[in-house]
Amino acid sequence: LAVRWGNDECEVDLPDVTIEPGCFSVPTVTEGVAENVTVECDEALPTDEPIFSDACDTNLDVTFNEVNEPQDCGYKLIRTWTATNDCGQSTPVTQIITVIDTTAPVLEGVPADETVSCDIALPPADVTATDNCDDDVQVTLETTFEDATCPELSVTIYTWTAIDNCGNSVSASQRITSIDDATPTLQGVPEDATVECDMVPDAADVTGFDFCSDIESVVLDEQVSGDTCPYTITRTWTVTDNCGQTASASQVITVVDTTSPELVGVPSDVTITCDESPEDANVEATDNCDDHVDVDMTESQEDLDCGFKIIRTWTATDDCGNETIATQEITVIDDVAPVITFQTPDQTIECDQDIPEIEVTYVDNCDG
Repeated sequence: LAVRWGNDECEVDLPDVTIEPGCFSVPTVTEGVAENVTVECDEALPTDEPIFSDACDTNLDVTFNEVNEPQDCGYKLIRTWTATNDCGQSTPVTQIITVIDTTAPVLEGVPADETVSCDIALPPADVTATDNCDDDVQVTLETTFEDATCPELSVTIYTWTAIDNCGNSVSASQRITSIDDATPTLQGVPEDATVECDMVPDAADVTGFDFCSDIESVVLDEQVSGDTCPYTITRTWTVTDNCGQTASASQVITVVDTTSPELVGVPSDVTITCDESPEDANVEATDNCDDHVDVDMTESQEDLDCGFKIIRTWTATDDCGNETIATQEITVIDDVAPVITFQTPDQTIECDQDIPEIEVTYVDNCDG
């Protein structure tokens, strides 16, 4: 046996020895070496295993051990294969499989955005979530609101959020826009009517109502058509809401005058003597609508057997042609006997004298 020690070489005499057969080899991995891997929780775990060989032992004893170590999210599998030959020589091979969850849940049932009338309220939909690994994913709902400008009144935002066990989250929203598509209405508008000219009603107290917006104003416009009788009054109310939408309604009042004037001061019928003069009468007229009613007076005369009759007729006509007639009859009579104003005095004469002419004169209050 030559032994080198440093630069020196020496020879050593060894005694004779007998070498018995034995194992001087260890198992080795020939193929299928398991590599450390990272997989998603819903992916299949690798199934490859190492293949061992040994120079001396063709029937190795291979054992398998797996340890599951929980992690903050997921877990770690530590797989160990150990090949042992007949001489107790062993070779271990370890594979670490890290199982993780980086996939967010999936929301189901999230509705599309909608635009609705202001009087329609849409409750939030029943949204659920599924996940590749978490079988019980909770869904939370948050409701927020945004201001809007007419015709939009408000915007309601429903936001659903799902978070799995590993903190992977997903959110989805639905926007519900409420708009003012309702025309305002008027309340208290009276029906059309026909009234007497002195019974024209005051304008009604008309109010506005709107499902969606506040009422900005209710404006009354009044138009008179015609200046004779009858005439019409058209009252139109217009309501405007805060979004500028308007509506109008009208009442037409037909004004008529079917009431005749009243004559005031018409004297009663009288009977006077022919030497009397009838009193003058101051007859006027009043009317429910016409402030200036003209009164016309006519006078006629009828002869009687003795005397005559004066018939005074007053006629009042208002602007609408309603007429009132009143009369006074003045009967003129002669109930006074003539009066002797001169007569020949009584005389005594001789029988042979001519009877003198008798002279008598009369006056009468009526008969000339």
